[in-house]
Amino acid sequence: MSCVSVKYPSQQLNIQSNSSGFSFPCATMVSGVQSVGMNANFNLNPIFQLSQSEVYENGEQLPQVEITVNKVLDGSCPAYLRATQDATSPSLFGRTPFFANLALSIFPCTLDSTSGTPNAIMVASGVQVGSVGYTFNTDGPSTEDLTLLGNNMIWKLDNGLSHVGLCSPVNATFTAQLATISVAGCSAANNATPPSGVQFREDVIFTTTSADLDVNGMVADPDCTILPPDVYGVNASGVNTDADIPIQSISISVDLNREDINCLGRRGPINRSLTLPVTVTSDIEVISQYGHLVSATEYGVCSTGTGQCDDTSNLQHRTIRVATCDGTRVYTGVKNKLASVNYTGGDTGGGDVTVTYSYQTYNTLVVMHPKDANANRATWWAARADYLVDD
Repeated sequence: MSCVSVKYPSQQLNIQSNSSGFSFPCATMVSGVQSVGMNANFNLNPIFQLSQSEVYENGEQLPQVEITVNKVLDGSCPAYLRATQDATSPSLFGRTPFFANLALSIFPCTLDSTSGTPNAIMVASGVQVGSVGYTFNTDGPSTEDLTLLGNNMIWKLDNGLSHVGLCSPVNATFTAQLATISVAGCSAANNATPPSGVQFREDVIFTTTSADLDVNGMVADPDCTILPPDVYGVNASGVNTDADIPIQSISISVDLNREDINCLGRRGPINRSLTLPVTVTSDIEVISQYGHLVSATEYGVCSTGTGQCDDTSNLQHRTIRVATCDGTRVYTGVKNKLASVNYTGGDTGGGDVTVTYSYQTYNTLVVMHPKDANANRATWWAARADYLVDD
């Protein structure tokens, strides 16, 4: 009996360093993956000429490959960290220059878990992070969303061949790469469990015993979630001390806006440069109890005086950090500012009023985990306060 469709138990995702080649051992499997999507755009460039209506040549530009991954936070290495395992530091700039290889394998549908030899393998080589985001919410697990960008995608069937559309001859480099592709089926038994448990709303850490403060006067504890005091219920030191404050979700995301750097004489880009500055966005949604309580005036709520040249600011720099029980730490630094506050709902349909506080900062995103795939993970984790706190 043959399978007529691909289901989730038949798929396996592996990510490793670009320098490790196309053979993927079990140590490179990404745990907790909920979905994988992929898109290839071949960027056709039609050329016409005087004297005929038919296309003169339907030109082909460099293929653009995009892979999206959604993963639960479960105590295993986050996909973003696995895709940047050659990083020189856990900061945004320390991670983003590096390349990874990714394999999505499809196994027989008759198996309870992925094991043995896959029926088909897709390898995307030389991919780089295009965007990354983390969502912590009350109505489901905490998740990670990762987008990887590249120009190479190779499919290999279990007979060692690839569907190449009957083109002839086949490029020798392509054939050589095809021959080196292999993936080990990594679930030897159908009973895998999360290393630390999937993270839900109760796993966001708000407790602290630290008395130290950062440059914004917020608690300087790398293992505590710190939010802006603009959010009602968060105290002046950035800690949510009241578990009954209905914070519904925290989402932190960044789009790196990569741009291909091309050169004459070479088809592929030499790199995918970041478009600076990189905007880091943090959205915090709460069920309102008293409105959003953010005042703003043309004279500035935080003004130091009443003269024309005095400070007229309505906002202050804020610290944002999220810590969860599985070891995930996401930090956007100490220069977040409130970009907008949105008050909605509470209409005659009977719903609650919700308020979304949206903060922005630039070029600062530190993601750490004790199971980072980087060789320096133990050293980084032991010194995590140096990366997650600005004193």
